[in-house]
Amino acid sequence: TNGRYYADSIPYETKRLFYEPHFIEFCKHYMDTTHQTTPESVEEEVVIQTVRDQGFRLADPDYVFQVCSRRISDGDGSEDKFLLERIRTGTTCFNDMYWGVDISARACDEMGIRGVHSYCMLDNGDMDKAMRERRALIRDFEKSRSFSSLNTFAVSVHAPYTVCEDNMRFAAMFAEQNDLLLHIHLSETEKELQDAHSEWGCTPVEYCERLGLLSERLIAAHSLWLSPHDIELMGQYGVTAVHNVNSNLKIASGYKFPMEELLSVGANVTLGTDGCGSSNNLDMLEALKTAAILQKAWRKDPAAIPLDTLLKIGSENAAKALRLNAGKIEEGRLADIALIDMNNVWFTPNYDFEANLVYSANSSCVDTLICDGRIVMRGRKVEGEQEILDNAAACAERLMSRIDKS
Repeated sequence: TNGRYYADSIPYETKRLFYEPHFIEFCKHYMDTTHQTTPESVEEEVVIQTVRDQGFRLADPDYVFQVCSRRISDGDGSEDKFLLERIRTGTTCFNDMYWGVDISARACDEMGIRGVHSYCMLDNGDMDKAMRERRALIRDFEKSRSFSSLNTFAVSVHAPYTVCEDNMRFAAMFAEQNDLLLHIHLSETEKELQDAHSEWGCTPVEYCERLGLLSERLIAAHSLWLSPHDIELMGQYGVTAVHNVNSNLKIASGYKFPMEELLSVGANVTLGTDGCGSSNNLDMLEALKTAAILQKAWRKDPAAIPLDTLLKIGSENAAKALRLNAGKIEEGRLADIALIDMNNVWFTPNYDFEANLVYSANSSCVDTLICDGRIVMRGRKVEGEQEILDNAAACAERLMSRIDKS
């Protein structure tokens, strides 16, 4: 098995870490659903609908992938910066939306973590573009046949309000025929809900059911403005709802994510960060804490979302959503593990590791990260880190220069 699974086959150098003092093994297989690879602190304090109505300028591949090509092709490393942040905060796998899937996949191979890369259907009702989107999806799917075991291809529909009905049906059919995951923004804002009732006479979730999108393969980012019937449908079809708590709070989309209600009907619930354009970092430990305390606050119940449920949402449920044999530390599972350093103020005293991890500690306590049995960070050192940061900073300067001239 070459150390890919958690068992005696893990290389000696990796296993030796488990016996060093002050460390505890912890499964850090968080989903980290992301939707933009744009620089932090750009377009701050802007209503989300305003950014989207202006044509997704910062997410457009003409502004990102052409300007910020990676160092594997011409000496830059913009994509590596986001993988570096995930590694340093303890994330071994992410689920991404938008474009440049081959670039992202090569970056994952280079950095050593897993990625689910989806081609994003986004036509804004333009039928000529809709047909081009179909051809591009098929093209990227064919490219994905050469992906390594660290990478998975998926389909994404940007949102019900930015993709025509025909392409939503096509995406659902294509995903089913090729047994692919399907990723969508769904019920993120109150305005989206209001517009859906005006245009379709139903909620966004009900509209997706009508078009055949709801199934266990669907990963629905946000899932914030849900009716009781929406929740029932998501449970009935086994949909995964991703709570992007920091993004929702920062751009004022809402805060009453129905976590308990979704879990109670059988929907799969996990957490994400959204992209740096709306939540500024990719720190899943921070997302865990914010999600937990926010649930307690709006429910007025300090016992809401106990720690064992919360940690399962951030590990087992994420692995289930991404169809990975991970999320637990046990023989036969993929060897995706974080070693947490407890010799610090956040774990002293350490009467309850889980409580300290979520409510006291932060991602600086992640000392070592192992993905697929390979050490990708040890002693908080990642190979080539300074080069990655320098290249990302230069890339951002070029990107902003081009935007300023537009």
